[in-house]
Amino acid sequence: MGRGGWSFQKEVVDPKPNAEQNGGISVATSSGCDSCVLTFDLGSTTSLVTATRVPVKDTSLGNRIQLTPSAPLSLTFNGRHASFTQLFLYYPAPLQVEGVQADAMLQGVDPDNIMIFIPLKKSTSGGDFLDAIASRISPTADGLGIPDPTTKEYAKIAIPTGDAWSFTGLVKPADPYFTWSDSELEQYVIMDSPFVKHIGWRAKAGPQVIYFKNPVPVSSSSIASISAAIGPVTPGDVLRSATNTLFVTGEPCDKPKSDTEYKQPPPPKFKLSGVSEAMMYIFFSIAVFFGIIAAVALVVAKDSWAYRIGSNIAAWFERK
Repeated sequence: MGRGGWSFQKEVVDPKPNAEQNGGISVATSSGCDSCVLTFDLGSTTSLVTATRVPVKDTSLGNRIQLTPSAPLSLTFNGRHASFTQLFLYYPAPLQVEGVQADAMLQGVDPDNIMIFIPLKKSTSGGDFLDAIASRISPTADGLGIPDPTTKEYAKIAIPTGDAWSFTGLVKPADPYFTWSDSELEQYVIMDSPFVKHIGWRAKAGPQVIYFKNPVPVSSSSIASISAAIGPVTPGDVLRSATNTLFVTGEPCDKPKSDTEYKQPPPPKFKLSGVSEAMMYIFFSIAVFFGIIAAVALVVAKDSWAYRIGSNIAAWFERK
C-alpha cells in the first residue's frame, strides 16, 4: 500500500551520485570561483619522510603508501589553514580530468577540513620527486610490497628526501585546480503525494577538496615501481562525491583581498533526476484534478457525468 492507503502510489528513487559520475570532472561542467584563494607556506618543507602501509579492512585503501613527513606540510585556502601530517601515494588517480586519468596520486588529508590531490604522470623527462621513495618500494620483503611474515605488519622506512621536499616542489598557487566539498550523501523525500513518492540525495558537510588539474611529470621508473609493488586503489574508497565542482584558473588578481572578501564555496546541490520538476508539477496537478472528480462522484447521482468519470478512473486504477 502507498501513502495514506493508496495502492497506486509510484516510488521514484534517484540513483546515488558518485565520484566518477559523468566521466569525472571538467572545466566545462564546473563553475568559476573568483573568490577562491590558495596559498602555500613557503617555509613548510621536510627533509625526511617515513614510509609504510596500513591495511584497511574491506577497502582498497591498504594499497596506499603512507608518508609521514618529519615536519607537517601546510597550506591555506580561503582563510582555512590545513596542516598535513600524513600523505598518501597510490595509483591510479581517483578521477578523470577532461577525460584523462593520471597514472598516480599524491594526496594530503587534514581530517574534516581540507584534502589536496596532486595527480602524477609518468614521463621520460620527469623529475626525481619520487625516486628516493620509489627505490624503497619493491615486491620483496625488504620494501613495502609485502608485510613481515611474523608480525603481519609492513616495514617503516625512513627515507631522506632532500632539504626542500614540499608541495611547492610539484605545484604552485598559480596552477589551475578544481574544488568542491567531499560530502557524505543521505537520502531524503523530495515529494510524497498520493500518486508519487520521489526520493533523492542531499549532501552533508564534508572536507574541502583541492584537486589540481594538470598532472605533474615524474619518472616512468617511479610509477613502474609503485604499480609493481602495490595494488590499485578504488576511486570510491578515496572520494565520496564530485558534485558542484568549481574551477580556479590559478593566481587571482594582483590586488590582495581581505579575509572578509573570501567566500566559502557552496555545498553540493543535486538536481531532480528520473522525473523532472516540471513533469512532476503537471502530473501532480492532473492527479489532484481527477482526485476531486472522483471524490465528487461518490456523493452525486449515479447517472451524472461526474459519477461516470469517477467510476472510469477507479476502474483504471484497479486494472493497474
